[in-house]
Amino acid sequence: MTIAPPASAQGPALETRFGQWEGAGGFRTLEAVLAGSAIGPLWYSAGFLAAAEDAGPARRFLGLSVDLTLFKHQARLGPYLVAGTGLGVVANDSTQVAAVWSVGGGLEWNPFAFAGLQADVRYRALDPGVRGFWRLPADAPRGLAAALGVTFRWGYRAVPAPRQPGPLAAPTRVEGAAAGVAETALTLMGTPYRWGGTDENGFDCSGLIQHAYGEHGIVLPRTSRDQARAGRAVARDVGALAAGDILAFSSVPGGQVTHVGLYVGEGKFIHSASGGVILSRLSANDADGQWWWNRWVAARRVTEQ
Repeated sequence: MTIAPPASAQGPALETRFGQWEGAGGFRTLEAVLAGSAIGPLWYSAGFLAAAEDAGPARRFLGLSVDLTLFKHQARLGPYLVAGTGLGVVANDSTQVAAVWSVGGGLEWNPFAFAGLQADVRYRALDPGVRGFWRLPADAPRGLAAALGVTFRWGYRAVPAPRQPGPLAAPTRVEGAAAGVAETALTLMGTPYRWGGTDENGFDCSGLIQHAYGEHGIVLPRTSRDQARAGRAVARDVGALAAGDILAFSSVPGGQVTHVGLYVGEGKFIHSASGGVILSRLSANDADGQWWWNRWVAARRVTEQ
């Protein structure tokens, strides 16, 4: 059977923003950046920033920008924090090197896995001559900047699980120190897939695992890549697994982590894929389980047996 490969639940994004910066005579701003995950809730972005003054000397800034954000691209609807800088040139009658400094926050809404909207407010300062934000000249343009933007993502599809002859039955016995975590996950069978989902309205793959562990007072990272580094490594052997172990998978055999599931016993694991929260088999010798076996890259144990 032919199955499209699973894609990353935390892939890169293209962000474009248009705004108004009330510094000096006021500037219209345009930004276009590529964003990617750094670690945990920390993201970085890099691209270009253009600003044109509305009146007065009609200064124009054009340069490259770098931002760091916290909690962005983490939920369907949620706030984020941002700090950034840009380096380029500012010109009116003459041209000189300049920097732009900014700090603030915003709100993003992600109604779709592949696209979202954002609004942010920052305090920006233009730094002619690049003296540093801590010693700006008295006449340096500075003030609040508001912007609206659109985010486009790729690599954010839910994992399309291979077709199985029929639904798998839950294990007859769930044993181990993290058995309660596995049992909690099993009560969520059939919950729909939702990108960024971390509650019973819908889960993505890492959201399901974070929720199951969270119900037992254990805090896990949000992304599949970070969950694949939680706890300690377990041998890539079904016989070595215990209920509650985190299984990490790649979109292609031997690739980077793009999906996670939770082992529940009897060679089965629970995960949130394109069809919602389901059970799948993990086996090197089973026609259905072999698809996952070939893409299984790691196992991690958070709670010791």
